[in-house]
Amino acid sequence: MHALAFLSYQKGEAYEGLHFAKQALFLAEQLKLSKSITEANNCLGLCYDLKGEPKTAQSFLVNHINTVNVYDNTELYSNSLRWVINFYRQNKNYKECTAYSIHFLAFRKKIKLWDKAYYTASFIGDTFVEKKDTTNALKYWSEAVKMSTTVHEGLVDLFNNIGLIYYTRDKNADSAIAYFNKGLAASQKMNDGYRQGMSLLHMARA
Repeated sequence: MHALAFLSYQKGEAYEGLHFAKQALFLAEQLKLSKSITEANNCLGLCYDLKGEPKTAQSFLVNHINTVNVYDNTELYSNSLRWVINFYRQNKNYKECTAYSIHFLAFRKKIKLWDKAYYTASFIGDTFVEKKDTTNALKYWSEAVKMSTTVHEGLVDLFNNIGLIYYTRDKNADSAIAYFNKGLAASQKMNDGYRQGMSLLHMARA
């Protein structure tokens, strides 16, 4: 039943997906199959989201996150976490968004998905900026920088953003310029003229 529910979801058929997912949940609960219960909750959440009922979707996906054995299906668990995190952020519930994001970061670090952990840490930093909490933004952006294994646009932006915090908040020109230089070096490796220009502009202002 769960397979049919998920197939319906992938085809964009919300009502049919809900029909099969509800049956899957009922059978799993009758047979006390914990893994199948969590999978059904996940599918119900996705189908309710597809139907246009995000609050109902959120309740099922949070239930999935809180009851699943994360190592049964790390991809399914990650997808539920991403959805819930984005739901809370879109609704400006930064407390829950941050709490689930920090949990997601710890999970990705535990299973050594460093590139993905980088993106999660960067996202947490962005969320703290929206809350005007530059102290924690700096903390998680700095952690993201340490976990990055490749040079890319997001890394350059992080170097520049960290530099801007040091310059605008702390009036620490030396630390700011050090990060702007890192951004410049990374953008030169990428041959990214736009970001090279931004790093140079920030250095000139500092």
